[in-house]
Amino acid sequence: MGSAREWSKGEVGDRDFMYIPSSMGQLPALALGFALAQPTQRVIAINGDGCMLMNLGSLVTISAQAPENLVLCVVNNGEYEVTGHQPTVAHSSRRTSNSISFSEIAKGAGWRSSTSVSTIAELTACEELVFHDNGPHFIELMVNPMAGDVAPRSPGPAPARAHAFRELVLSLPRC
Repeated sequence: MGSAREWSKGEVGDRDFMYIPSSMGQLPALALGFALAQPTQRVIAINGDGCMLMNLGSLVTISAQAPENLVLCVVNNGEYEVTGHQPTVAHSSRRTSNSISFSEIAKGAGWRSSTSVSTIAELTACEELVFHDNGPHFIELMVNPMAGDVAPRSPGPAPARAHAFRELVLSLPRC
């Protein structure tokens, strides 16, 4: 979800679940459900800034549940990319005294860790958080917008993707 269109341009694995590429606002709650249902599996959710704006309340809910296996990354390009590149208020290039920082909101909501990164080196420094440390962890990735349509709208039929992912989840070890 969120940033699924960009993700689908790469090599997609069986654990990559791109439910509905334009389902804005739904990813954090879905990721929380996966994390709670599969506590032995690391859940890394990649969301867009426009999508995150659609469901800011989920940051408080996730903090209250505190799943140690959840990492939520928000790719902040300052745009509602899938709907035509309209600007959001959340990118540093658009910040005024009235604009927001997702990492600060997550910090205020009580996430175990929350950071904003804008370079590869800063992102690489988050490796322990993402893959090893107990969470929940929130990472805001500050990026530049891309011109044009970046990827296909759908990586395949939604029912088939959901069925394949369900089968994968059912095959995972139970705790």
